[in-house]
Amino acid sequence: MSVQSTLSETNTNKENEKLNIKETRQGRESSRKWQKRAEETEEECETRLAKIRSRYHQKKANESAEQQIERNVQNANNIRNKHALETEEQRNKRNSQNVSNMCKKRGSNILQNTVNIVEDDELENNLERVDHELLNKFRDNISKFENKEYKTCEERFPSIDLFREEKSNSGSLVAESK
Repeated sequence: MSVQSTLSETNTNKENEKLNIKETRQGRESSRKWQKRAEETEEECETRLAKIRSRYHQKKANESAEQQIERNVQNANNIRNKHALETEEQRNKRNSQNVSNMCKKRGSNILQNTVNIVEDDELENNLERVDHELLNKFRDNISKFENKEYKTCEERFPSIDLFREEKSNSGSLVAESK
């Protein structure tokens, strides 16, 4: 039994030595990384962060539905834990930043919506003359229809067939009701 106990003690000693060596190596590597980051220029920092972001986005794009749900749950738990540990002062600061960010976002959304409306108006006003005339003729024909309700099929207009009339060089749109 003494032989077995000495063997087990030597095995545990060897394992402890391996762990100590591994920990010291990891400590040296960690300090080297921090030193390298402290000495890097702004451009090097930005390229390093861009690589990290691209790897993260690629990983996120390739994950399955279960992995995505798991990541979302983990993120929600992390945020919940972070908010539980923060002080009242930190909470107030975070909430005030959230309010200012929301105001900025609303302002940019309003600006973007007005720009989109203006662009849409410009597109509508850029109809060609021929198309504009065709549209006006169509509107005139539609406005000539009488608004009757038919009791059998409950349609306001039974059915409207649209076709292009080929009289002269310019085709006009004609609507007929049956």
